[in-house]
Amino acid sequence: MQYRSHFSALAIAAALTTTAFAGPVGTLSIGIVPSGGVNVSATRIDFFPSVNPVGSVTPTYGDFATGSPTSITYSLGTVTSITNPYGRLSDIDTTFGVATPFIQFYTLPGLPNGAGPLLPSLTFDLISILPGGAAQGVAGNCTGFVNPGQSCSPLLSNGTVSPFVLTDRAGGITDVSLGMLLRANDVNNGTSTLFSGGFTTQVTTQNGLRLTPDAIQTFINGGGVITNTYSATFTGSAIPEPAAFVLLGSGLLLMAVGMRKRKTLVQ
Repeated sequence: MQYRSHFSALAIAAALTTTAFAGPVGTLSIGIVPSGGVNVSATRIDFFPSVNPVGSVTPTYGDFATGSPTSITYSLGTVTSITNPYGRLSDIDTTFGVATPFIQFYTLPGLPNGAGPLLPSLTFDLISILPGGAAQGVAGNCTGFVNPGQSCSPLLSNGTVSPFVLTDRAGGITDVSLGMLLRANDVNNGTSTLFSGGFTTQVTTQNGLRLTPDAIQTFINGGGVITNTYSATFTGSAIPEPAAFVLLGSGLLLMAVGMRKRKTLVQ
């Protein structure tokens, strides 16, 4: 009897904190569809099929293939590359850095080509794009960056630093990356979880031009658009919210009461 109240309080605390940590968790990996790819300009990322391409006023969306590492668990089950092999993602305007919804999954197994029913119970919002330059430990101007190992973010013609990070690699390759923070929404129970990650691609040449970081900066500031493939990986895990700490405090209080009663009985 002396221990029962202590363990009951512990069980209640565990139950309370478990509910506060609910939300989609796992890994999301995406890549291009057979007709897919991406156009990248100074402030815009357009995914294929290009429903509303670079140069149009309003970004829309393109399709992606769900990668095999994908496994996202939420209240209605688990999303994988087998259950939902394709999805749709919104084009990105890096000036605003938000898109709601950003990523959704198609429910049919066939290649959708920009249309088809979408899974309503699990969505991803783009809530922020990581800033480039000094915020990521790289230079905020790519002028003169033509040697392997050098990293920078392009300085745009409007005086701002691009969120893209460019890294010159040996063999004539330049890595292009863009860090993001997403919010995964379990629409069924109203919970959400933060997922962090980003898009990456490698570029070499375009129209005979070797795409060093220096050349990319000049090219996009002149209105040029880089066309390439892409991949992306995002990972999310349960993060304590303020409500979790309130519930945890309630559970600890119950434990304290139980231990105090036990002490009284022993005395």
